[in-house]
Amino acid sequence: MIGPETLRAILLPFGTAFGMIIGAAWLTGLITFLTTGSPIVSMLEVARSLRIWAMAAAMGGTFPLLEALESTFSGDVYTLLRHLGIFTSAALGAWCGWWVLNALLKL
Repeated sequence: MIGPETLRAILLPFGTAFGMIIGAAWLTGLITFLTTGSPIVSMLEVARSLRIWAMAAAMGGTFPLLEALESTFSGDVYTLLRHLGIFTSAALGAWCGWWVLNALLKL
C-alpha cells in the first residue's frame, strides 16, 4: 500500500506542473491584453512551450532521477519506481494544465 509520504511525493509534482502551466499562461494573457496582440494565441503558445520546463521544475531538476537510476544498479528498485512515479505525475500535470487551457480557450 502507498504511504502518505509517497502519495505526497507523487501528487506534489502534478500540482506544481499544473499550476506552472495555468499561472504562466494566464499571466501571459493578461500582459498581452494590456499591450497588443491576441491573448488566446499567446496563452496557448506559452502553455505549449512551457510543458517540458514545468515537468523539470516539478521534479526538482533532473539530478534526483539520475541518482535513482544509478541506485538501481545497487539494487534499490523502490527508489527507481518512486522517481518514475514522480516523473509520470509531473508529465501528467503539465499535460493536464495544457489540456484545460486548450479546452477553455477553444470554446
